[in-house]
Formats: sequence, structure tokens, C-alpha cells
Amino acid sequence: MASPHASPTLGAKHIALLGLVAEEPIHAYGLEDKIRKRHMTQWTEIGFSSIYRVLSQLEDGGQIQSRLEHEGQGATRKIYSVNPSGREALTKGVLDLLGSFRPVRNPFQVGIAFIAHAPHDEAVARLRARLLEVEGWLEQLSALSIDPGSASCDTPVGRQLVLDHAWRHVRVEREFLLNALAVLTRSDGDAPDPQEVT
Repeated sequence: MASPHASPTLGAKHIALLGLVAEEPIHAYGLEDKIRKRHMTQWTEIGFSSIYRVLSQLEDGGQIQSRLEHEGQGATRKIYSVNPSGREALTKGVLDLLGSFRPVRNPFQVGIAFIAHAPHDEAVARLRARLLEVEGWLEQLSALSIDPGSASCDTPVGRQLVLDHAWRHVRVEREFLLNALAVLTRSDGDAPDPQEVT
């Protein structure tokens, strides 16, 4: 039986913001800046538009607190900081996320499963367009100096690991698309049997 004071299970967006607030007291603009600099939108669904809503939920849930701060003649800012309940929820949330595996259920898989119902040439064209997008993602990730499997001395280990994880997933997607296109564009010109693709 759970303790009446146990922290509720939070979603990935909540854990992402809670983790950032736990690093230092910070205002919403500072969170936006960290999210941008760490390229977090490439590996989590936290968006700038949801920051205030998630912060409000964390504050209502008792994981963070806020105080108003005046900066010279500038506007008043709300500074958020984590409290002991928030640190407990963060630890629990991180461990839950690390230990959970969810099979990928991507709408793309539905398209692949029923690819025989699409015009062959158009299906191939869409997969080639998807491949170009995937290769663009690989370029972006490579620009972040990802060296898969190695720890960088100037990059915190968590950031290095998350970028390595993203890089490997995108590489596998690229390999799949190349294979699917090879199956769909066999030299004999015949459309593949749907069982062969699925």
C-alpha cells in the first residue's frame, strides 16, 4: 500500500522540467534557454508552449515552489525551485523511465502493414522522402558532435547517453528504409508480395 504522502507518478514532460529545475532555481525563460541549448526537443516532447502548464502542474502537485523576483527596473519574474517532495518524485520518475520498455507503436507501422493498398510508385516516393528526413536528422545529430559509444569529457554523461540513444535509433530507421526501398524496387520491377514486406 502506497504512503499517503508518496509522490505521484509523473510523465516524461514533468520529469524533464523537474530535472532542469532541480539543477538550480530558474525562471521559465531560463528553462526555454536550457531546452534550446541542450536540443531537448529532439529527444523529448517538451515544447516551449507547454512549459508554463507543466510548471503549474508541478507547483499544484507540490513538487516545486515559486517566488517572485524583481530585477532592477525590469519586470517581476517567477523563480521556480524544487523541494524535497520534488526531489523524491524526480528520483522515482527517473528510475521508472529507466526501467520501463515500451514497444514502438508508430503510425508509420500501420502504413507499412498495408502498403500494398497504396499505389506502388507513390509509396516508394513517400519512403524516399522519409529517408531524406531521416538523413537530415542524422546530420543534425552529427553536428552535435556525437561519438556513439564514447563519453565526452566536456558533455555531461546523461546528455551524451541520450544523444547516443537518439543517434542509434535514427541509424536503425535509416537502415530499415534502405532495406524497404530495396525490397520495393527490386530489379525485376514487380511489386512485392505484401507478406514479404510485412
